[in-house]
Amino acid sequence: MTAGRVPAYGLAALLGLTLALWCFPWPMLLGCWPRFLPQDLDDPLQHMVGQRYFFNMPWHWPLLRADRLDAPDGTSIAFTDSAPLEAIVLKLVHGIWPVEQGITLYQALSWILQPVACVFALRGLRAHSGAVAIAGAIFALSMPTWLIRLWHTALAGHFVLLFALGFYFRATDTTAAPAHRRRGLWWLAAMTPVSLLLHPYLAAMVGLILAACALTRVIGRNADALEGVGAVAAGGAGMVGLGWIFAYFGQGVSGGYGSYSMNALSPFWPAQSFFMPWVTSAQIDATGASAFEGYQYLGAGLIALMVAVFASRAGRAACLAGLRRHAGLVVICIAATLFALSNQAFAGHVRLWGTNWVPPLAGQLRSNGRLFWIPAYSILLGLIAVCPVAWPRAAGTILLACAGLQFVDSIPLRAVDSSSERRMMNAPYPEQIALGRIMDHYTMLMAEPRQECTAWIKPSLMMPLALAAQRGMTTNTMYAARYPATLRCPEARTTSTPLPPNGLGITPGFSRPWMVTWRRSGARCGRLGDYMVCGRQNDPLIGALPQYDLPEMPIGQSLPTSQNGQGALWLGPGWATPEGWGAWSLGHNAQLALRPPEGLRHIVLTVRLHAAGPESGIKPVDLIVGGTVVAHWMVPGHDVTFSAPIDLPETPTPIVAVSLRIPDLMQPPGDSRWIGVGLSSIRIDQQ
Repeated sequence: MTAGRVPAYGLAALLGLTLALWCFPWPMLLGCWPRFLPQDLDDPLQHMVGQRYFFNMPWHWPLLRADRLDAPDGTSIAFTDSAPLEAIVLKLVHGIWPVEQGITLYQALSWILQPVACVFALRGLRAHSGAVAIAGAIFALSMPTWLIRLWHTALAGHFVLLFALGFYFRATDTTAAPAHRRRGLWWLAAMTPVSLLLHPYLAAMVGLILAACALTRVIGRNADALEGVGAVAAGGAGMVGLGWIFAYFGQGVSGGYGSYSMNALSPFWPAQSFFMPWVTSAQIDATGASAFEGYQYLGAGLIALMVAVFASRAGRAACLAGLRRHAGLVVICIAATLFALSNQAFAGHVRLWGTNWVPPLAGQLRSNGRLFWIPAYSILLGLIAVCPVAWPRAAGTILLACAGLQFVDSIPLRAVDSSSERRMMNAPYPEQIALGRIMDHYTMLMAEPRQECTAWIKPSLMMPLALAAQRGMTTNTMYAARYPATLRCPEARTTSTPLPPNGLGITPGFSRPWMVTWRRSGARCGRLGDYMVCGRQNDPLIGALPQYDLPEMPIGQSLPTSQNGQGALWLGPGWATPEGWGAWSLGHNAQLALRPPEGLRHIVLTVRLHAAGPESGIKPVDLIVGGTVVAHWMVPGHDVTFSAPIDLPETPTPIVAVSLRIPDLMQPPGDSRWIGVGLSSIRIDQQ
């Protein structure tokens, strides 16, 4: 029975709206800021922080840059995955509807549009029955690869791919009128650049679907094949133009291709399935990073539908005919699957192939496992459309049964999405309240180490950044998907700036190097849960915290700077994480934070150093105190002891910074660090 357009789309939208209202709390749907800011929800907090800074700044150019987020350069909210297209719309109406964040609203819209887009795509395949519409809507709302993406908000917009496939089917329908085909083609071409303002990965996939349209026309030797090629050129030019206008270019590339890949078993591996709760993605993770980005489980219902269709001779024949009719899409799906598997492909823990060849754009599309979304949705749409051909009398029953099976199988993923969303409206925890009260008296947040080159710190620092966004504070850092190509990681990671008068310093895990710099500038530091917080000396709120400071150094003892050595306590900014033998210097300047016994101003500093590089090499090193070079050493490639008398300058705190300046650096093979000298021990004596 054919379903009309309005009932089909209306029912799909109603199903999506019902689940969205069940999943998302009303206050956040209306734009309220979350009350509870846990570390494990760092992705949605990242997206919300980007949007809030964007809403609270005046319109300027570049349009998407939030100047006070990662000041002074600012951060583009395109790279905080803050749904730029929605953010622009919400900012235009901010005077009428002053939302604090629109991320939850975008997620809810994705849940509503996902089934609508699936019905749209199926109607492009001329699958118009009511059972097809209902089953398609349920399947679309139950795709595991979509449900697991809730926290990557912009990437949860899979409706874009379904709409793109719907336009593809209309543009390649040889039984339709030329005007109908042309309309589908150019709508698809227009979608390609616009989808860039949702997420670059989605734009790349829409572009591939547009290319599939042209390929299908060319392979089929259609009269309008040249128009398809022209649409690809127009869509590509539009994407480049829009990328230039909104400053998407000029970002560096990141590693990860081959690690963030799809395992060949993933589409059929029932990870997070209702029926097999003991199965996890980690069980087939052969790269150490593919369990999430490579998660592509199709779902029990879709696998059951696949079996049902292929059990019928008519179904197999219809599938083969569809593959021939959509040859261009088949080529793109094969290419996307190979890209998702990467140059280091595994089936479980069995290596299928390994090569050093890296395909184009691998640096920009490093989470390559995502590219299987195109084949996954093509499989879904194709099987639903073919089922009435395979089983003419039982198609409705089979489709609804398989859709119900898919819905039940995805219950665990849906439950996690809902509970996580609602958890953000819980009461804030004590450390969050205390930090917020301290922040009320400052205008800048100095978070260290900066996230630009220390991605592991993201969950710990996103809560303070969310509190800073609430208060409109300027920040010195922000996690983003891409950073400028000119960023120099070693210096960004190891160089700390003294706290300005209205600056609040925060670092997780009581990181000593940053505390040293802030204490030397007269700051007061205290412990707050898992954080060390430094601010004005007379701040009573920080004064009420357990205080944290460097201990005095013992006289006449050689102190190892190894991982568990006592001397590592007095390593300041500019040193790598201590190893079993000692620590490497990073960048051109490395500090020692000395705290001699009270009243001792004349000391002899003794250090044991060796130069990075060949053992026969020699590196010049200057010892600097108070801006003055007090010693010049020639450090060989093996351990040598160096000593220098030092008259310590007067400082506002007991901590005195002594710097090693190393002009000659080297980068070890396979290491991103630029190192200078190795320090294995330090010692101070009285002159």
